[in-house]
Amino acid sequence: MKNNALFIQRFAAFIVDMLLITFIASLIATPFTNAFNAEKLQKQSSELVEKMLAGEIDQKTYMTEASVLTYEIDRNNGFYTITCLILGILYFIIYQFYKGQTIGKKLFKIKIESNEGNLSMNQMVVRSLV
Repeated sequence: MKNNALFIQRFAAFIVDMLLITFIASLIATPFTNAFNAEKLQKQSSELVEKMLAGEIDQKTYMTEASVLTYEIDRNNGFYTITCLILGILYFIIYQFYKGQTIGKKLFKIKIESNEGNLSMNQMVVRSLV
């Protein structure tokens, strides 16, 4: 008899999996991230918001400067983002295909199967992307 996992179980398993991926990505990306620059950019961003709220700059100036700062912050965090993306693909598709379930699903006793039994790689890719 098959038991369908509840949404809350699936959601909790996903949260566990995402925490694991972000932790590993942080360990990999930290040596390549300029923490001083990230802190400086966040401080500039906060100061810009304060200036806008205090009325020292108009909305157009705020939007122009905020877009430049957002770009710089994203550029600074690019390696981390790419690492998370690659780990997510490897983990949710490749690892799950060969091990049958992710660590989060294993903790919550969830196994994904098709009507015919185990999933094919194509089915795993489609389910992971959806």
